Amino acid sequence: MIVSALDRLTRGGPFKMLSVLAEITSRGAAYKFLAEPWADTTHELGEVLAALVGYIARKTREDILGRTAAGRERARLRGVKFGAAQALPEQQSQALRRRQSGERLKSIAACFKVSSTMIARLKPKASRNAS
Repeated sequence: MIVSALDRLTRGGPFKMLSVLAEITSRGAAYKFLAEPWADTTHELGEVLAALVGYIARKTREDILGRTAAGRERARLRGVKFGAAQALPEQQSQALRRRQSGERLKSIAACFKVSSTMIARLKPKASRNAS
C-alpha cells in the first residue's frame, strides 16, 4: 500500500495510525510512505523502524496516562471536587419549595437564571441521597 505521507493515513493521532498499520501488516500487505522513506515495510529496516516508532508511541501513551492519573490523585488529596459545579448550591431548597407550590418551571428558572430543565431535575434532599 502506498500512501503520500503518514499523516494522510489517519487523523486519529499516532495510536490510531499504529493500529491501522498493524491491520495492514496483519493482512499480509506492506506499506510505503512517499514522504517518509524510513517507514517502508517493503524492506527489513523499515519494519524495525516502524516497530520502534510503535514502541515509542505506546510508551509515550503510558507515560501520559500515568502522569494524568498522578495529577488527578494529587488534586483529589488537595480536596479538589471533580465534575460540574452545582448550579444552585444555596437556592435549591427555595427553588424546590416554589416548584412544589405549583409555580411554573420557566418562572422559577428565570428568577435563578438557569434552565427550566435544571429546575425540573431538582429533588428533595432525602431522595437525592438515596439515588
